Amino acid sequence: MPNDLCLRTGLVPPLPPASPFSVPCADPDARARETEARMTDDERFSMLYSLMVRVFRKTERETRVPEDLPVIAGYVSGVARLGIPALKLADASLGLRHTEGPDDCATALPCGLAMGATFNPALARTVGNLIGKEGRARGFNVMLGGGINLVREVRNGRNFEYISEDPLLSGLMGAGMVSGTQEEGVIGVLKHVSLNASETNKFFLDAIIDPAAHRESDLLAFQIAIERSEPGALMGAYNLVNGAYACGNRTILQEAIKDAMGFKGWVMSDWRAVYHWDFALHGLDQHSGAQLDDQEWFNEPLRKACDAGKVPKRASARWSDACCARTTRSVSTRSGLPRRSISPHITLLRCRLPAKASCC
Repeated sequence: MPNDLCLRTGLVPPLPPASPFSVPCADPDARARETEARMTDDERFSMLYSLMVRVFRKTERETRVPEDLPVIAGYVSGVARLGIPALKLADASLGLRHTEGPDDCATALPCGLAMGATFNPALARTVGNLIGKEGRARGFNVMLGGGINLVREVRNGRNFEYISEDPLLSGLMGAGMVSGTQEEGVIGVLKHVSLNASETNKFFLDAIIDPAAHRESDLLAFQIAIERSEPGALMGAYNLVNGAYACGNRTILQEAIKDAMGFKGWVMSDWRAVYHWDFALHGLDQHSGAQLDDQEWFNEPLRKACDAGKVPKRASARWSDACCARTTRSVSTRSGLPRRSISPHITLLRCRLPAKASCC
């Protein structure tokens, strides 16, 4: 069924042909480990960064992405020989973003603050269902929505995307959106970890906050949403928090999100928010829109660092636990979603450090 017809009729196209990851698994972590063990180093590294289809303010397309791919936010190579699908990441905060196709259309949704004012997580889940259906109809499998930063600055240019000033309400509504999205066979995302409270000066603003206050406010919203919806991924923020960039902030990403909260998904950066390959040592799993930054840090720079012995041995364990490749662990199995939702697109692979770096 053509995608434009699907969108106009409200019908959702059938799921792709079965792959090893389209069936339930009693132990998705074991399946992820087994699949990752069969990957080559090149395959592992290829899943540590996403590419924009077309970089901002440029007309030419990225030659490393499929020619027929719409202009979406990001593309991550899959591993066809292992049945791991490519990831197609689409902006979806308040409905799918236009991808510049001639027949492109999507449902425009009310702002997040209006949704928060309903105090209705069931409604948020319905919104997530809608976003998931429209994303899947286009063949996209990662929806970049789920903004739950607390409203701290009334002049913040992105307040319209967020839910409220309250961590409980924001967490519950964000969980509803992610749950609804993942019920439709695509991966849901929560963002932006953390304290992304100002659009002005966002690239160098440093949010200074007492760790306890942080844990009981913005991070509490993320914990509530993570526990209730088990999102496939989180997205980091642009700003610094207590002196360290959020996307390379070990205190937040590794110690709070992964260790304390037990988050099992992967953490991607925001677009143009990575400043060094060593962010990979502090809890970040994927460099998003890699062409935007000074270097594609999780591509050649990280490879060279591993080969040169700059990655300490203990980093191997972090990569073993963290989700850095993304596509084997079934979201349906993990979240207890209805079996009808299972798709080869809604999986996560918990990936270890490439073999060459394990002896660094």
